Amino acid sequence: MPIFLSNLEIARLIRMPDALEAVEDALLAHHRGSATNLTRQRFRVPKGVFRAMSGALPSRGVMGTKAGIQNFEFAAGVTKESVQVLYSTDTGELLALFWSDLITDYRTGAAGGVSIKYLARRDASIVAVLGSGRQARTQLLAAALCRPLAEARVYSPTAERRESFAAQMSETLGLPVRAVANAREAVEPADIVLTATSASRPVFDGAWLSPGCHVVSIRSSYRRDVATGRERRELDDATVARAAVLAVDSIEQARAQDSPEVGAALDDGRVSELGAIMAGAAEGRKSAHQVSLFKCFGMGLLDVALAERVYRRALEAGIGLPISAAL
Repeated sequence: MPIFLSNLEIARLIRMPDALEAVEDALLAHHRGSATNLTRQRFRVPKGVFRAMSGALPSRGVMGTKAGIQNFEFAAGVTKESVQVLYSTDTGELLALFWSDLITDYRTGAAGGVSIKYLARRDASIVAVLGSGRQARTQLLAAALCRPLAEARVYSPTAERRESFAAQMSETLGLPVRAVANAREAVEPADIVLTATSASRPVFDGAWLSPGCHVVSIRSSYRRDVATGRERRELDDATVARAAVLAVDSIEQARAQDSPEVGAALDDGRVSELGAIMAGAAEGRKSAHQVSLFKCFGMGLLDVALAERVYRRALEAGIGLPISAAL
C-alpha cells in the first residue's frame, strides 16, 4: 500500500551517508545508460513558476517525479510547494508521496559531496561556505563526510544568519565553523569553496581561489530567471577560466538551462559529467595545483534515488500514513 511521508517523518529517516551513496550510484548508472533522467521542465503561471523533474532507476526498482510551484505572488508565507512521487518500475504501482524539500536539500548536498570525493585534493581540510541557508547546511554536512575537515568559514550578507549558522554547524560537526565578515576572508585560505546562495551576481572573485581549490556551485543558473527576467549566476568568468577540471551533474540539463556560467565551456568541449569522471571515462584532477569546479544543475534522477532510500527506511521503521487511510 502506498504511503505518505511528512517533512517531520522524513527528517527522522534521512541520513547524509545514504544520500551520498544514493547519488553516487545514480550518477554512475546514468553514465552507464542504465538510468533515465528527464531534464527539468518549467513554465510561468499567473502567480508563479511550475517545475517538474523526473527520473528512473530500475536497478533500485523505482521511478518518479518531483513537481510543484515556486511562488512569488501567492499567499503570504508560501514560497514553494513541491511533492515527490515514487513508483515501482517493476509493477507500475504508486509507492509513496513525499513533501520534497528535505529530499532536495540532501541530494543537492550529496551531489556536492560526491564531487568532493572524486575531485578535491585528498588533503583538503579548510572549507569556505558562501550562504547560510538549508542547502549550505547540507553542503557542509556532505563535505565533512568526504574529507577530514579541520575548519570551515562561513559568509553570508546578514551577520546574524552567518553567526547562527556557524554556531549550529560547529555543534553538529564538532569542528570549528567560524563566521567571517566578507567572502574574501572565507575563500582565500580555502581548499574547498561551497556556494549555496540565491545570488544573481557572482559571489566571489575567481582570483581569490588558492591553487588546488575545488569549487562546488549549486545555484541553478538559468541564463534568465523565468520569474524576474534577471540573469542568474554565482560564479564569475575568472573562476570558470581557472578550472582545469570542469564537471556538471548533467550536460543535457546544463545546455537546457543555457547557463551564463558554463555555456561557453560547454561549447568548447571543456565540460565533463561527474559520472563520466567517476567511471574513468573522462579526466579528473591530475595534480594538486589544479583548480576543479563542479556546477550542480539538479537531476530528477537523484531525487528519485534518495527518495527510494528514505522509502525503504520508512518501511523498515513502520513509518508513514497509508494513502488509502488519508483519503
